[in-house]
Amino acid sequence: MRETWKHPALLLTSVGISNLGAWVYFIALNLIVLDRTNSAFAVSVLYMLVPIAALLTSF
Repeated sequence: MRETWKHPALLLTSVGISNLGAWVYFIALNLIVLDRTNSAFAVSVLYMLVPIAALLTSF
């Protein structure tokens, strides 16, 4: 007998809160890098690292 997830709203809420926290962390990290380096290029490198890391770890 296959059990199903009984509380899908709880799962969706927790995933949403987790994604919101990751977004806030990423914005804070960008602001810290911009404050310390005064370089928009360094911030753009952070934005490029996310898809590159996802690509490299998906193999």
